[in-house]
Amino acid sequence: MVRGVLLIYLLLMVGPGQAQTVLRGRVLDAETHQPIPNAQVGVADNRIGTSTNENGRFALNIPLEFQKEQLEVALLGYRRYRQPLPSLPGLELRIELQISPAALGEVRVTASVLGIVREAVARISRNYPVRPTRLTGFYRESD
Repeated sequence: MVRGVLLIYLLLMVGPGQAQTVLRGRVLDAETHQPIPNAQVGVADNRIGTSTNENGRFALNIPLEFQKEQLEVALLGYRRYRQPLPSLPGLELRIELQISPAALGEVRVTASVLGIVREAVARISRNYPVRPTRLTGFYRESD
């Protein structure tokens, strides 16, 4: 019994430590040096990612097989940032994003509530597909 509990404890403690390393960093505005909350931080072209907290900080678990890939940071209104992942484990990474205004498409203002409801009903078939759809979730890792 004791040996079984010890084996499970060792597998839980040793296994994850060998399989991945944590990248820590902070994302700031390049002009104001203020933290940027909710920026998307991840391994480029993969589904490994997280977002920054209210202080612009993030902690991202990087599996060993992805440690030679590119780090990507993105947020609407800022220029996308890309760099090779630093050697891990390392010091906290400091990333400064440059402002890049986003161009919006055509904006229509409608004064009629009935018109808005009619448009919404007309788009139901486009917004809700009839065939089964598989969605992928995303969560933020935190210390």
